[in-house]
Amino acid sequence: MKDYLQMIAVTAAALLLIPLVAFAGRKNISRETQHTTADAENNTITILCTETGEITSLTELDYAVGAVFAQMPADFEPEALKAQAVLAYTYAERRRLAEKQSPTDELKGALMSDDTSLYQAYFTPEQAKEVYGGEYGQALEKITAAAESVKGVTLCYDDLPVIAEFHGISFGYTESAFTMWGEDIPYLQPAESASDTEQDFCRSIKTFTDRELSELIPDIAEETSPLLTVAEKSEHGTVLSLRAGNELIDSEEFAEKLSLPSRHFTLTRMKNDGGWEIEVLGCGHLVGMSQYGADSMAKKGMTYEQILLHYYKDCVLVQNS
Repeated sequence: MKDYLQMIAVTAAALLLIPLVAFAGRKNISRETQHTTADAENNTITILCTETGEITSLTELDYAVGAVFAQMPADFEPEALKAQAVLAYTYAERRRLAEKQSPTDELKGALMSDDTSLYQAYFTPEQAKEVYGGEYGQALEKITAAAESVKGVTLCYDDLPVIAEFHGISFGYTESAFTMWGEDIPYLQPAESASDTEQDFCRSIKTFTDRELSELIPDIAEETSPLLTVAEKSEHGTVLSLRAGNELIDSEEFAEKLSLPSRHFTLTRMKNDGGWEIEVLGCGHLVGMSQYGADSMAKKGMTYEQILLHYYKDCVLVQNS
């Protein structure tokens, strides 16, 4: 199979390499908005094409397959693929309840659109074929088997489907939603994911001259770049803010402008030519399930249930009708 990073570069769609996307297409939903028998009989997933305005209707299974294609490499372990499929079903169910409670006018009746800045990624069969080439048939068979085995299973907290956040790989721990986004969500709490640090993909290094930093981030003047320091970190070391001279800089903006894979990084001043070396651990927004962590757990014999309940605190798995 093609290298996953190349796949994502081709599609520019999966959340793995969009480190600051959070709460994609999220709406708060109330406990009064319940899944009904009528909903269960018509569990189609509708996706608006933002370019043409057309709405595509899919079965839940076809949607889950396309979502897993877009979000996780097919060569991951079956139990990891099942966990990803459950998150796809969960995301779709939460979108259904949210739109039932408060329809989004721009969606024109659909549950979501193909705008991956707002909604989680999905591959059409044509997109998946383009990515996988001659190995598409084998990948399709594997992903379909995983999605079919957990069809209709959703991850719930307090009787409602969870906000199904996930990321590529952590720095050895995941972070809480409160730490990263300022919203305290009981089930999106830190979780140990130590095996992530054993992956070469976990670590990356970027370098920037003082001039490059000042051009990318206007709040950092070239003369204040040498004064750049980390102002605040999370309990586990993720950078929350930085300071350059008198300017306080949010780490989300900093990571986005410099295209850093995550907000968990260290700064080292380069001695010879000045500028900075930035070592980054992890990839993604660091909240929810680590995909590489899930794959590692699956390799150790853990089931998709164990994987999901490890990353999402005090949740239960529910089989919908």
